[in-house]
Amino acid sequence: MKHTIYLQTVTYVFIPFVIYILYMTYNRYKNHIDGFTQNQKIYVIITVCLLEEDYQKRKEQYITGILSLMKYIGSNQFNRPIIPIIVENNSTTESTFLNDFDIPVLYTHSNNKELCKMNRTHIGEFEMNDVHAVIKKYNIHDDDFIVKFTGRYIISPESEFMRVLASGNYDAIIKFGHFSSPLTHKDGDCITGLIGMRAKYVKQLRFTGRSIEHEWATMGSSIPDAQIYIPQRLGVYIWPGLGATEYFLV
Repeated sequence: MKHTIYLQTVTYVFIPFVIYILYMTYNRYKNHIDGFTQNQKIYVIITVCLLEEDYQKRKEQYITGILSLMKYIGSNQFNRPIIPIIVENNSTTESTFLNDFDIPVLYTHSNNKELCKMNRTHIGEFEMNDVHAVIKKYNIHDDDFIVKFTGRYIISPESEFMRVLASGNYDAIIKFGHFSSPLTHKDGDCITGLIGMRAKYVKQLRFTGRSIEHEWATMGSSIPDAQIYIPQRLGVYIWPGLGATEYFLV
C-alpha cells in the first residue's frame, strides 16, 4: 500500500512539478536569448572617399555599389535591425550625391592625400578612423555587429556573407587571405572590402603601421573558432584599384 501511494505521489505530483520547472527554465532562457538577439543591431558602415581623380568614374561605382547593398537589404529578411551608414573622409563639402540615398551620412574630413601617397597603408588607417568615428557618433554598443563595406564594390544577389549575416549570430564573418588567393582558415591577412565583426572587437582595432587587412585579420584570428564564420566565397565584386580594369568576384 505504501509503495502504491509513493508511486502515485511520484507520478502525479513530483514528475509534473519537475516538468513544469524545466519548462519554465527553458522559457526563461529562451526569452533571454531572443531578447539579447533582438536588442542587437547590425550597422553596415559604407566607406567612401570622394577623390578628385577619376571622380565621375568613382561616383558611378559608388552609386552602383551602394544601390546593390540597399537592394539586398530591401529584399531579404534579417534577424536583427540593420542600419546602413555612409562615412566619407575627403569631400570639402557636405552636399554631395551621397545624401540622395536617404540614409545617414557622416563626413569626417579626415583624409590626408599626401600622407597616403607616401605610404598606402595610411589609407587603411584613415578608413579605420572613420569606422571608429561612426561608432562614436551613433553610440554603437559592444554587442552590436559591424559590417565594413567598401562603397565601390558590388554585392552579389547570392552573397554567402550577406546570407549568413541575415540569419546567423556570429562574432565575426571574415574571408581570410589576400583577394588574389583567399583562404578557408585563419590567416594573418584578410579581405576588408566586405567584413563583419562584433563591435567590441572593432573598437579594439588600432593602426600599428601594418596594413589594415593585417589588423582586421589579427583581431579576427583571436576570436574562438565556434564564433567565427569563414565563407567559401564572400559574394562581392571588387575593384581594388592599383591598376584594376574590371570587377571580379571573391
